[in-house]
Amino acid sequence: MKRIYFALIVLSLFSCEKGIYLGNNFDKTNFISIDSAMSIIKKDSITDLLNVKGNIDLVCQTKGCWFTFISSDGDILRVMIKDDAFLIPKTLKAKLATCNGQGKKIVFMPEKLKEIYSQAGNPKNEWDTISAPQTHYVFETTAIFLE
Repeated sequence: MKRIYFALIVLSLFSCEKGIYLGNNFDKTNFISIDSAMSIIKKDSITDLLNVKGNIDLVCQTKGCWFTFISSDGDILRVMIKDDAFLIPKTLKAKLATCNGQGKKIVFMPEKLKEIYSQAGNPKNEWDTISAPQTHYVFETTAIFLE
């Protein structure tokens, strides 16, 4: 059933000029940039609900459970689907997305970091030497609008 739903999403992305919602519908017209979101998350640790819009960079290549935005300063904002409520197509690199959710700073332990690097399709030698926890900026989303 998930495969059928996933195939419908992919087909909809390429056949629909206006875009598609994944997860809950939300007002996508009121959004902030990745740079603005990063400055809020860095300052507040946990944000209120925000709409963030940007171009997708990396996508989880294992199952489509997260993707990243990059700020103009090169900071990474990892967008994670809350409770794995839905998956995204693995081919969304450079697509424009608006996400509704909450930003946070999260400390990932080495085991989780290795899993994330592996899911991104990075070679094992790039993530095998990770041995210390790292703070990441995460945006936990319940809804995405893909253009």
